[in-house]
Amino acid sequence: MRRIKFKPRKSAFHIIMNYVTILALVALVFIVLLVPSPGESESYLLKLFVAFVFLILSLFMGWIWWGAHYLIKDTTLIIFFGPIKKSIPINEIKRIRKTKSILASTTFSFTRYEILFGDKVTDVAHISPQKSEEFLEKIKEINNGVDI
Repeated sequence: MRRIKFKPRKSAFHIIMNYVTILALVALVFIVLLVPSPGESESYLLKLFVAFVFLILSLFMGWIWWGAHYLIKDTTLIIFFGPIKKSIPINEIKRIRKTKSILASTTFSFTRYEILFGDKVTDVAHISPQKSEEFLEKIKEINNGVDI
């Protein structure tokens, strides 16, 4: 069984935005818990709930940020993006093209690759591996009919 893991490329913009967001959410947890409010007894459960929501959101953002990767396992490309896991049979990939689309996708870079696979118009994935040349070579080894 062959497994090759690729880390995602992360642009400076995405690095700054993600760290600022995660740090802001963690700061909000402490602000909500430590700043006194009038009517402390009535709002204690509400404060705990709000702090819990901010904590869950920060953990979720961290899961996406540090857990994102691309895995080539035998003849399947698996895209991990936090709770999102998408499997693409490499033999079904028709075309891979470089794009600078700003549409929402499972990438942390504006320089990304669009993968067209399957027969449906929705069979599209966006990735941005750090070692893009090596990644494309491995895909081409498995499916030499892919248009790159």
